[in-house]
Amino acid sequence: MPSSKSLIFLPDISGFTEFVNQTELEHSQHIIAELLEILIDANEIDMTLAEIEGDALFYYKHQDLPGPEALLKQIRKMYILFHNHLRMYEKRRICNCGACTGAMNLTLKFIVHSGDFNFISVKDSRKPFGKDIILAHRLMKNNVPIDDYALISEEVYKAWGIDKGDLIDEELPPVLDSYTYKDAGKVDFSYLSLQPLRGYIADPPEILLEDQTENPIVLETDIDSPRQELFELITNFDYRLTYNNELDELDYEEGKMNRIGTKHSCVLNGQFIEFETVQSDFGEGKWVYGEKTVEVPFMKDATNYFILEEAEEGKTHVRFEAHLKPKNFLGKLLSPLIRIKLKKSMRDLLSNLKEVAKDNPVLKLEGLTEAESTDTMLAVG
Repeated sequence: MPSSKSLIFLPDISGFTEFVNQTELEHSQHIIAELLEILIDANEIDMTLAEIEGDALFYYKHQDLPGPEALLKQIRKMYILFHNHLRMYEKRRICNCGACTGAMNLTLKFIVHSGDFNFISVKDSRKPFGKDIILAHRLMKNNVPIDDYALISEEVYKAWGIDKGDLIDEELPPVLDSYTYKDAGKVDFSYLSLQPLRGYIADPPEILLEDQTENPIVLETDIDSPRQELFELITNFDYRLTYNNELDELDYEEGKMNRIGTKHSCVLNGQFIEFETVQSDFGEGKWVYGEKTVEVPFMKDATNYFILEEAEEGKTHVRFEAHLKPKNFLGKLLSPLIRIKLKKSMRDLLSNLKEVAKDNPVLKLEGLTEAESTDTMLAVG
């Protein structure tokens, strides 16, 4: 029978340092948002979400405290899904900023407390209020010497009718501890290291690298912009409509980080085309962004790549490559005409990109020259 005591449950993400670079700040926010969504979707014990508190979630169950097995099962599920997502992101990320490369260092802890509380209502918002709510948040600051853990207050064990040293999960033995707070005095609790659960984290399927054709369409230039900022302009769909005038519509999942496997669709010159973010090997030291579509007429598929290398004096060397794979003999026959059409589209795209960058204090593009007078690339979707 459920306990009449209430549950206060706080999953808390930590590990990101404070970023000063705007791109890193935005990416860290996107990554945290995705992780919080995963934790919210993993709620299987019907908790009520009171609030999203930065990098943490504030859950409760009023006058209903789940038993130890159910609560530990909930913690295990959230923790494993959290780290499964991080491992997938590490395998499929395309960005090399501090936030993206540091995402694997994120940790997850849980604060579990039980007590009594009332509610305060402000307009349409109804939130728990009381000393036990305050204490649960105080417990987020403690002396636990590890990063990944579940802290369970003595009040929870009392409500369960068991000792705080009792073993609930064979893989997660409790460690008895306490912390003295200025306004709350000494608070006893136990904490469970969640590190043993790392063994349940699954490796995502391997990403297959795209094949490159022997005779790609190539365009090269040096751009007077830091590589990270230029890469953000190219890979962030939020910027796409500002410089591609051939786009009638662009459909993508806002608020999500672009990564290998991400799909977006657009209406390009009246034609609906779906693109997928892909990767290929262009050697060490190069940042690569690729998009592939199977919807180019007479082509089996077409993939374009931006290959970025740092150049002298803060510039970035950019190599654009388009790899076209004819579907049949007719595709091979029409390939020269397709290349001519793509050349015009690309010239327009780059001209617009250059103009947009002039108004951006961070991204300034200049000195655009063609590597070969007959070469161009696939217009970006």
